[in-house]
Amino acid sequence: MDEASSNLAKHDFLGECQVNLGELVCDPNGLKLPLKKRDGSIFQGHLKARAEELLKSREFFKLRFAANGVSRSLFGAGFFFQIERANEDGSFGVVTRSKVMTGSPYVWSLPITGEKLCNGDLSRTLRIGFWKYKSNGSHKMQGMYTNCQ
Repeated sequence: MDEASSNLAKHDFLGECQVNLGELVCDPNGLKLPLKKRDGSIFQGHLKARAEELLKSREFFKLRFAANGVSRSLFGAGFFFQIERANEDGSFGVVTRSKVMTGSPYVWSLPITGEKLCNGDLSRTLRIGFWKYKSNGSHKMQGMYTNCQ
């Protein structure tokens, strides 16, 4: 995020795209849409979008992650945790990630609904990653856990 402001004029323009909602919902693998400049010409990059039916879930989870015995020099600018869930085509999408942590102890508490975590599917595969933060966005994975079904 460039700015904390919700005013889009204060953020970098990364491109735009349009899609018919029906097209998005009907494609189980999602769509890869080219980004365009404001004048309509093709811009560098693309946007991946997918839709999934939202299932009602009354589940609520309180997750807690901790990294013990981590050398502060190993992580420099810090690290973060990231949770991903499996999509129907086998790819993974980010559910949420922690803020960047720089001090010890490294603990992340996360209250999350079943809808957001796994869309009510308690047998859905989740991946929990531990990433070294880099200010240029090229974060490096330090470790990952994948649950088994």
